[in-house]
Amino acid sequence: DFTVSTASLTVSKLSRVVRDNLNGSGTSADPTNPKAVPGATVEYCIVVVNSGSQPATDVTVSDDLGLVPDVTFDSSFTPATNGTVVSGNTCTAGGGTGSFAANVVSGTLTDIAGGETRTLVFRVTID
Repeated sequence: DFTVSTASLTVSKLSRVVRDNLNGSGTSADPTNPKAVPGATVEYCIVVVNSGSQPATDVTVSDDLGLVPDVTFDSSFTPATNGTVVSGNTCTAGGGTGSFAANVVSGTLTDIAGGETRTLVFRVTID
């Protein structure tokens, strides 16, 4: 008789408009009621949740922006790993650093214990 315990991961992608240049000068990180219009900055958060009983190790997350029409990677915001979801579609940036190369945003998440969440956060500009 034996029991097998594993990690069980679910992945989702959240987004929110953080700046649109319509509500004031566009220099505010959180303008009032921003819209997804050309020139707007959208923050994406890829969320990995481990609902299993064992930690997930060496989890690498990537997103090919070449598959997303009409957006450009925002190089003024360094992709961040190991954050969490604060509420709704808002995530913290976390303490790790992701990367952007060949139109792909990626990052390796630290061990995700059972019941924990880790994120990869990055920004794009709508063309």
